[in-house]
Amino acid sequence: VESTVLVAGSYDGALLGFSVEVAQDSSPSSTPLFAFSAHAGCIKAVGAGGDLLVTGGTDHTIAVYNVRKKREYGKLLQQDGGGTLNCLRFFGSSHLLSAGDEGELCIWRTSDWECLLRMKGHRGAVLDIAIHPTGRMALSVAADSKLMLWNLLTGKCNYTYTLPQPSSLVRWTPTGNGYVVGTNAAFILFGLDGSAERRFCQAQGRQLCAAFATNELFASGGNDGALHVWDMKQPDEHGAPSNYSSLQGAHPARVKALECVSAGVVASASTNGEIKLWRIHRHDERPSAIQLLLTIPTRLRLTALGVSVIGDRSRPQQATKRAKAPTLACNGPAEARSASAGEVGVPALVSQGASADKDVRKSSSQSTVKAVTAAKRRVGKARKIGTGGLIERMIRKGATAANASVSHKKGRLK
Repeated sequence: VESTVLVAGSYDGALLGFSVEVAQDSSPSSTPLFAFSAHAGCIKAVGAGGDLLVTGGTDHTIAVYNVRKKREYGKLLQQDGGGTLNCLRFFGSSHLLSAGDEGELCIWRTSDWECLLRMKGHRGAVLDIAIHPTGRMALSVAADSKLMLWNLLTGKCNYTYTLPQPSSLVRWTPTGNGYVVGTNAAFILFGLDGSAERRFCQAQGRQLCAAFATNELFASGGNDGALHVWDMKQPDEHGAPSNYSSLQGAHPARVKALECVSAGVVASASTNGEIKLWRIHRHDERPSAIQLLLTIPTRLRLTALGVSVIGDRSRPQQATKRAKAPTLACNGPAEARSASAGEVGVPALVSQGASADKDVRKSSSQSTVKAVTAAKRRVGKARKIGTGGLIERMIRKGATAANASVSHKKGRLK
């Protein structure tokens, strides 16, 4: 049986979890699951993939949890110490993509938490990343105003485009035939069919977060505290999304995070400590209707939000060798057009091919992982997380800081 868990991070490093139930024929409800201090600094990113949950922040570590078992597995630290973690994205539950202030992207394998690839290219802090629905490529935006397309098999950048302004938002469309980039002034919609870029934004103030509620509805929130929705299926005369609707005063403070819970239902988190669930109804002849379903009050300044579906054993569809990756439209400089997006292959999902896995390991021979804990620097332990900040530590017998390491041969922490 599947259940949905909302996980929120805060400025002071606290992590909150709520089980939510949203149904068409009943009133939505929420149940507190856990609340505890997860990081020594601000939590800036929350990622979920099946039962797995990861959080990252200003303490330069990635905390790994199992939401279903309510256990903390440990914390990951890159070889050179890394930097502030700004974004964490799962592809299914087998691989994790992370990025932060050091300007590089890392691919982690969740079976043994080995860092397979470290992809360098940005000259500024990476602010957001998005993985294509096929898992074959990823987009990243950074403080250097660059938009980069990455081959997740080779770890190389296949395409670079200079944006008019630095961007902190990038999202693939659910169908994977385009992507949306958010700047301080507007959203820019790019299509993979070679069509020209299309700008749209009637919102006032900078937009800090965005999510697709459905294949057609694109929602965003920002400094104005409002919730904005665009209908991507109905373009205007310039090809940009039309049928715009907004709900002013959705939050009394700025909206810091927005995530899709289910089809037509999104969750928003604000710095005033409120988590709200919204249902967005699409209409062909009039603007979409935004309905408030549930409000979850907290006493924390929320910064990040994640949605975990517990018990979801589904896996992303594996791409075959004959499958072709969609071609990214190159609207940038001539030298960027020379990169072939058709060379993009299956991402680090290469455990079924020994030769491909060998090549990935060879390219990342210098990448190692250090597993550390928040306080006592112990790894071989599972930490039970409960409500009210209650934490029960269950340390395996004989585990000490001296033998805290990652076993790459056995593929587990020891």
